[in-house]
Amino acid sequence: MVQPATARTEDQFRPATGSRDYYQFLASPLVLPVVLLIAIAVFAPTAIHTWFQADDFGLVRSSELTPVDKFAVQAFDYRDLRPVPQFGFYRPLYVITFRLCFAAFSTNAVAYHVLNLALHLASVVLVWRIARRLLQTVFAANVAGAIFALHPAYTETVTYVARGNTIMVTFVYLLTTLAFFNYLDGGRWRLVYYGASVLGFAAAMLYHTTSLSLAAVLPAYVFLVAQKPSAALRPSQWLRFIPFFAIAAVMLRIQMSPEVGLQHGFKVGWHQYPAYGQYLGLSLFPVLSQDWLRLHLPGIALLSRLQMAASVAMIGATLMILERREWPYRGVFAVWWLFVALFPNTTWVLSVIPAQLYLPGASLGLVFVLAGRSVIEILPAELVRRVTPVAPLALVVLVFAGVALTLNHERRSIRAMQENRAFIANVRDTVPPLPAHSTVYVIQPPPNLVLFGDNPLDAALELYYGDLQVHSITSQEAIWIRAGNPTAVIYDNRSQSQR
Repeated sequence: MVQPATARTEDQFRPATGSRDYYQFLASPLVLPVVLLIAIAVFAPTAIHTWFQADDFGLVRSSELTPVDKFAVQAFDYRDLRPVPQFGFYRPLYVITFRLCFAAFSTNAVAYHVLNLALHLASVVLVWRIARRLLQTVFAANVAGAIFALHPAYTETVTYVARGNTIMVTFVYLLTTLAFFNYLDGGRWRLVYYGASVLGFAAAMLYHTTSLSLAAVLPAYVFLVAQKPSAALRPSQWLRFIPFFAIAAVMLRIQMSPEVGLQHGFKVGWHQYPAYGQYLGLSLFPVLSQDWLRLHLPGIALLSRLQMAASVAMIGATLMILERREWPYRGVFAVWWLFVALFPNTTWVLSVIPAQLYLPGASLGLVFVLAGRSVIEILPAELVRRVTPVAPLALVVLVFAGVALTLNHERRSIRAMQENRAFIANVRDTVPPLPAHSTVYVIQPPPNLVLFGDNPLDAALELYYGDLQVHSITSQEAIWIRAGNPTAVIYDNRSQSQR
């Protein structure tokens, strides 16, 4: 049974009288639907005006080739990765879900984008409910929900169809968390909620291995928030977690098998922790590196310094959260959740990338709010009194700044997908139907289709021409190919894109 909270009341968060009218709205549950409407407005252009990009084509093509029943069998058989494009990972529920989406949507890109957006909005609601429970104030839950809904770092996850695995696992992850919380509350449905949380964890692990962190988050909640930390010394308190640990062990065994993984097995995200400060800095100064690198303006390095300063500030605030010794240890739990959510990872990258921030983003809002509270409490009372009248307005400005940056990121994604659609349309207008297993050469195809090899380009053309051998080439290579094979099929995307 969860012990009654001893957190601060709403009154302790209320600002001075001068800003009370603003606060009454910002501390109202009505803020949540407003945030959801803003998120819909922000991401609607992606659903309406875009298409597929990069790895999307591999998923669509494999779905086109394989019947649903065969697809499901191959997805769960970790020893057989063909032709299900799991990219060396074991994520059977995601590829099956995508196959079912293909059965319903075919190549209607709008439907896939709408599904991603709907799941994102549902996850925002779940984050709000968890924050409301943990932080004990509607105002704090509103801030945490708004950060998760509109943070620019999450744009790629919402707008990129193939990132649906991240959105789906986050939705199931949060549902599982709430089910476990309801189990701790007791009541007649207690065992039902417990069973749902175990099944939810298994489903989350089958969507994406980043959900492994839940096996550490749930015990942390029990011993840092719901019960005293000393309860962890009693073995009987750990019995409820045995199914979670067993599921995690089985999935890790599969992930580390020779058949799974990019020839390296399962990876953990140690490489991400050098970028941990950068990630925290994004919460205060949400400008991604690609934003300022594209500006090519004098003095642009100042933005990098500002983000470094934001990182230092957020790390300092996080340390203050950990320094607070008041039970229940909500701040410690929030920091732990953020930290371990960055840990399990199955992609060996060199730094923080947006897609890896989405699931940890569920806890980032909690850390942000608690860090803000810690900072406020060490400031002089007179300074706080003077600042609070404008604090609500500052929050609104920050929200709209985040929206502007999100729209900027979304515009780049839209541009790439529209480029793909124009490319395919031009190919179909100029290249006649081809015999099976023909070879096609494409001069300078859209960059996102060849960023990590020709597979997305191959899948994109196979959707309309059947089995092909597709190669991206330069204009110089085209001259050599033409000299050796005058009948070779060469499509000059460069000349089409310059029309």
